[in-house]
Amino acid sequence: TRENFLIPQGIALTTALKENMFCMFSCILTRTPLAIVGLPGSSKTLSYHIVSNSMRGEYSVTQFCCCFSKLDTYFFQCSEYTTASEIEENFNNALHQQNKYDDGADETDPPHGPTRQICVVFLDEASLPKNDIGRLALKALHQFLDEKLVAFVALSNEVFDSANANRMCTVLRTQPTLEDLRQLAIGCLYIKTERDLVQVGEETPELIGLCRAYENITSKQQRFAKKFHHRDLIYLLRHFRRSKLSSHLTFSCDELIYALEETLGGLPPADFKDVCRTFLKCVGDELDLRNWVDGEPSFRNVFQTLFDIKNEECAPSLMDPLARRFQMIVDGSDSGVVALDMLFHVGLLDAATTRVFHVSEHPKDLESPEYIAGVLSSIRHCLELPITIVLDRAERIHSSLYELLNQTFRQINGCLYTYISIGVKRLQCKVHPDLKIIVIVDKKTYETAPAPFCSRFSKFFVQPETAVQYMQSHLTPESLDLFSMVSRKCESFAKIFHHNAFFGMKNRLVKARDTDVHSVSLSSNFSVFLLAHFRKSKGQQQAESFHFDPFTSSPLNPRTSGVTSSKSSVRAMCSRLLQLMPSEHFMLKLSSFNDPEAYFRVYFDVERYNMRNVISSVTGHNSTDISSSASSSTKCLIYTRSTAALSAMTRESAEGRKFLPEKEDVTVVNSDLYKTIQEC
Repeated sequence: TRENFLIPQGIALTTALKENMFCMFSCILTRTPLAIVGLPGSSKTLSYHIVSNSMRGEYSVTQFCCCFSKLDTYFFQCSEYTTASEIEENFNNALHQQNKYDDGADETDPPHGPTRQICVVFLDEASLPKNDIGRLALKALHQFLDEKLVAFVALSNEVFDSANANRMCTVLRTQPTLEDLRQLAIGCLYIKTERDLVQVGEETPELIGLCRAYENITSKQQRFAKKFHHRDLIYLLRHFRRSKLSSHLTFSCDELIYALEETLGGLPPADFKDVCRTFLKCVGDELDLRNWVDGEPSFRNVFQTLFDIKNEECAPSLMDPLARRFQMIVDGSDSGVVALDMLFHVGLLDAATTRVFHVSEHPKDLESPEYIAGVLSSIRHCLELPITIVLDRAERIHSSLYELLNQTFRQINGCLYTYISIGVKRLQCKVHPDLKIIVIVDKKTYETAPAPFCSRFSKFFVQPETAVQYMQSHLTPESLDLFSMVSRKCESFAKIFHHNAFFGMKNRLVKARDTDVHSVSLSSNFSVFLLAHFRKSKGQQQAESFHFDPFTSSPLNPRTSGVTSSKSSVRAMCSRLLQLMPSEHFMLKLSSFNDPEAYFRVYFDVERYNMRNVISSVTGHNSTDISSSASSSTKCLIYTRSTAALSAMTRESAEGRKFLPEKEDVTVVNSDLYKTIQEC
């Protein structure tokens, strides 16, 4: 009860929570190994935090806990890369400390008295080690579970294997009943007692409708059963709590749709609409209103939803119990690597207040503890700043950040602290209340990601086509006409080459906007990039172009109208298209251009081909004189690559006949260009 344990405000005393706490309390005092198995959001981790924070020996806040020992937790965050040596090291540390406690304990005090201390080995997400290494890692538990020298608590989403399950007490959490969901909803709405909500079934049918809809999609619709968990329902209710000050939950159809868009996303548009229909039907049935939904409900563009969240007035900080979850962006593109660029192009992310972290996919980097520790150390330093941290393709370190991503914080002297796990070690980190974290994953990774990880986020499914629609809706008619014209010119330019010559290009049409706008054969990925230079900026409509025209080497004026602005935009965009092309494809079509030397200069005057630009970029010198960088202490190792086909190409060879034109004057120019390529 609340009189015996420190239960935070807004936490509902459901049957599952009370059973978890009772089992943990009993098994820890008797040093009986315990495993609690249940779906994400079934109060497993919360139960242990309540028990450990309440049991502080003679310094406990409640009189009941003052009669029992203080707990000393040895936390271990499991992951797909957990090894047996790490688990053994954690147990040995706990055993060593327990021996010290026993040697220095007061012999007159009972075994579980307030002056005694009990070491608890706590394994969180013990179901994550599923590969061969993980299964061998869990075998390290056998010896320690048989000895029972320290207390042991493991939390898992799946049942342990028979060898481990026979050595411990297992509590299996099943699917919650409608009554359990009702109690959970009452707690999430900050209603402390049943007296605060009289006759729930009659006075708040919306609440019962939400619980029935959640039960429907998680138990009766298998395609959504693994997508949504208790945390999604909890944060859906907290969304209404932020906007509804009264204790009685009421909302309109549009308000429900908006709440679902912000809390139960992460699905393709068609699947998400099916989820919304289920909620609308269940709530309408409880209200006994057949026409509660008037026509087809309206949905926001996913980027509009993200902007509404970003621009929310009086947004709760991480110190607020009603704080939002961190965001997960599911990249719905075919390549799965354009979501980060879309967020910047649309304007959701600002380079000045954003830190992006990538994790190398090289096998040796993934297996290197030093490399992983270095990335986590950089993230740790950024947690103290009021910025946005973006984790893009960083699956290797997700398990080390579970406590941070789950917003498990401690408040000490008005500051927030959490832990980052690096193997057996846990590093305490200070967290800024206004910190924001965005995790980007592709749709394939999202399908196979662990359920405990995905349930920690508000998920949003983004596609390039959606970004194009949003950005076009914020253009002036003049800018939209300019975009349409540039798109047609870029399409004509792209037809010179094969569509497979461009990275990210598709051999299909993508609708630019409505029927009144020309369809382009450019991929949606490139259309997003193109639209980024025409989008509205702080309420002022202007057609933005690149700051530099690579063809004329002259600055572009974004406010220039007419032919000059159109030509500048077309040239700039075509030069960007060239950068999507391998050098072999470019050289094959070089003779098709009116001015091949100018196109050559545009294509190869980039960092990856121009050694002078590479050195200038690395050393921080913008001067064209390479000798000016000699005083810099920066050390740089540059690897170069040459194409064997170009090195062996002559005019008489088959490759040479393809590349070299027949005109003599152009042939002389191109011969020098080929020599330049070989030198690079």
